[in-house]
Amino acid sequence: LAQTGGNHIIIPICINYEKIPEQDVLTREAISGPKRNISTVGLIKWIKDTLLGKEVIGSIHIAANEPIMLGQGENIDFHELARKLQSRQQELLFVSDYHLKAAEQILGLNKDEISKALRIMGCSAWPETCEANEVSAVFSTAEAWSITSQFSHLIAHKLKITQTFWSEWIRPIKPNNSIGNDEDESVLRFVDAFEKLLDKVDTTVEQAIDELKFHGIYHLAPNHVLDIATSNPLIDSIPDALLLAAIHRRLGMNNSQPDFNYFRNSLVDRSVENKYEELGMWGFHDSRFQVRPDKDGQPTVVMSGNRYSISGKSLRYLIPFIEAETKIKVDVLSKAPRDVVGLEIAECAIPKEKLDLVSKIVSKLSISPATRMRHGTGYSQEDAFDFRHGGRVRVPDVVVWPKTESEVMGLIDFSKNSSCNLIPHGGGTNVSQATRCPSMKKDPRPIISVDMTHMDSVLWINEEDGLAHVQAGITGRVLIQEMKRHGYTIGHEPDSLEFSTLGGWIATKASGMKRSKYGNIEDIVVDIRVASSIGNIWKGQENGIAGPPGRESRGIDLLSCFLGSEGCLGIVVSAIIRIWPLPTVIQHEGVLIPDMDAGIHFVRRIARLGPLAPASVRLLDNAHFRLGQALRENSSIADSIRKLALKALTPKYRAFSSNEMVCATIIFEGSADEVREQRRKVSEIAMHCGGLLVGSRVGRSGYDLTFAIAYLRDFALSYDFLGDSFETFAPWSTLHLIIKEAKKAIEKEHRRRRLPGQVFVGCRITQLYHNGACLYFYMFIYCGNISNASSIFSEIEDVARKVILKHGGSISHHHGIGKIRSKYLLDCDSKGFRQGVLAIKNGLDPSNTFGAQNLSFASLA
Repeated sequence: LAQTGGNHIIIPICINYEKIPEQDVLTREAISGPKRNISTVGLIKWIKDTLLGKEVIGSIHIAANEPIMLGQGENIDFHELARKLQSRQQELLFVSDYHLKAAEQILGLNKDEISKALRIMGCSAWPETCEANEVSAVFSTAEAWSITSQFSHLIAHKLKITQTFWSEWIRPIKPNNSIGNDEDESVLRFVDAFEKLLDKVDTTVEQAIDELKFHGIYHLAPNHVLDIATSNPLIDSIPDALLLAAIHRRLGMNNSQPDFNYFRNSLVDRSVENKYEELGMWGFHDSRFQVRPDKDGQPTVVMSGNRYSISGKSLRYLIPFIEAETKIKVDVLSKAPRDVVGLEIAECAIPKEKLDLVSKIVSKLSISPATRMRHGTGYSQEDAFDFRHGGRVRVPDVVVWPKTESEVMGLIDFSKNSSCNLIPHGGGTNVSQATRCPSMKKDPRPIISVDMTHMDSVLWINEEDGLAHVQAGITGRVLIQEMKRHGYTIGHEPDSLEFSTLGGWIATKASGMKRSKYGNIEDIVVDIRVASSIGNIWKGQENGIAGPPGRESRGIDLLSCFLGSEGCLGIVVSAIIRIWPLPTVIQHEGVLIPDMDAGIHFVRRIARLGPLAPASVRLLDNAHFRLGQALRENSSIADSIRKLALKALTPKYRAFSSNEMVCATIIFEGSADEVREQRRKVSEIAMHCGGLLVGSRVGRSGYDLTFAIAYLRDFALSYDFLGDSFETFAPWSTLHLIIKEAKKAIEKEHRRRRLPGQVFVGCRITQLYHNGACLYFYMFIYCGNISNASSIFSEIEDVARKVILKHGGSISHHHGIGKIRSKYLLDCDSKGFRQGVLAIKNGLDPSNTFGAQNLSFASLA
């Protein structure tokens, strides 16, 4: 103002208010809680409720004090100006009976005594000429403190010497003169009540910090301490704002806000042989969830690139959703995202002369650190965590890319003669640590990762028999494109199909979302060729003539042993698979269902339709459904009006609760007649279960998110939220119990460990069967101040897994066993079964050339 020229008059104005709109919500947000965006729908609802008298707001009293003159060219002390301005504003404070009742709740004093003390200290009563609204004087503790704090500055200078921090915190700018009679009994009792409250705050914070340290948590975060402090129901009367202030003081923190950092810095060379991917993160390098400023300068989440329907859209609801579900503030304004820093790895242990021999066998090899890191990891939460925290991991010594079956056999011969360990590698999308290397203690041999992705050709298509012979290194993305070019589909669409390979599907016994129509991988694969340490294995003659590509009754099917063998018996080099003509009609549908019980009944009846069942049905529980809503683009006013109209005009929809409803997303495939009949059956079942068909847009968006949502875990981990999925097959008889008890066990274990915030856990039902379904759990925890977060996450998942097994669930439906879940086999398989599996291993791979040590094969080390 001084530089603008001329004289200025600054008028101190004080606004005294009673109840304001959404007072409780605003006070919670002011304590650094999650911010709730204002929506058009919410605003219209609030206006309606206010007009109907359901929302009552209080009166407002505005007063002005003596103005302050700012002359042109004056040498102004702005600190003094601010002190004078605030002091004059504080002189205008007026309190009503509403304010006194709030202070009565906080301090435990009679409101008449509080009123007397305030008058003595110079606070004016609400003018009798004001007609106050009849507002409710029932407050949450947060509300009561926010109202009481309007006049708390009056006692700041009167607090005892041991509470200097609180005196400065309550009133940073000190008045020139003390106001009122400090010796009056009412004032003394008023000040004493404040001092006791503040002493209680300090004691509670110290106890919370001690409790966290008792549980082994020494890297303390303010909100984590606040969670523990407020978990004791005996201290419900302490305002969170005071607790948080004491916590910040105790931890030596401040509220400074560094500049917004929009960019990510890399500490390692991320270049890997596959130019589509980025080291240590899921998916294509050009597709990432990123925080960017919206048109108003506020942070919003946007997915980069243009590969997915969600790409480029502003997802303003995602961060508030994460904050609301986990009770943790996502501090995107002051905290740069945690980036990939790589792994701590050893140098290649294979001598140069042996590498030269390998280079003569295969077309390509690499010993670059980034490539070796990529091939020694997958996408489990342990892998993701290690990449962000520089974990020490054993990785392959060299990565090779064979182009032919003879090159693969040459590698096997070399490894047997040189005592090397071969670990096959496809797309590397496993979440079971199947491609992680055994420790040096378990297997000191040099390790060669055999990347099969250069063997990616379709060898032939037999349209009359509906078969195709395909090399095992082909990715699902390329295979689908190739078959589509010829007018066919493979029917197998796992969530990882963009990067996973045909050989990987066979090795893990995979399943896809359209299992109901096309079957699992074991139903699609007719025959396979395997390169093993005892030679080529396939159902055919030595001269290369294949056997009958159909069902046979000819004794033991040796090749079935390789389904689910996870690279421990040999390398799948090619397979004959079934193909189907592209469907003439593909349609989507979404069904809203009142609650999970009705949703389970809905999908169970769908499963019993047999050939009339849709190609795919997925049921999202309420947590998943709300996550899907958070991933939608900002609603336009037109969209908001449409939603209001739908709710107003559809009685069934009005009965749905946003905290209970679930959603089924459906794909219909086939001829026009087939799809018409499928839709009719689904409509009947939906009506019977109280469901509401909401159209193809909802159904389609659910499936479009399938591939994009996989990137969400990396985004969350950038801000210290650790998440992962785990799945199981559950029989219908105990399916609901498994969901309920697994969630309960996770939440209980999270609380027992005194972890920050609260855990997010959701479940969806995917592949359906006559006798049960696949359950897919998602779990996220905040790990920002937990040093051993990855291990804790695994231990919590272990608690849930034991509950699942107890109630009849499986170890895995389609992710496989790898190394992570191998420990459960001891309790799930009989001794004879385990011995039989090991006998097969010893017969097919007597020298343990394929030493990945997945499944129960670690015992061979």
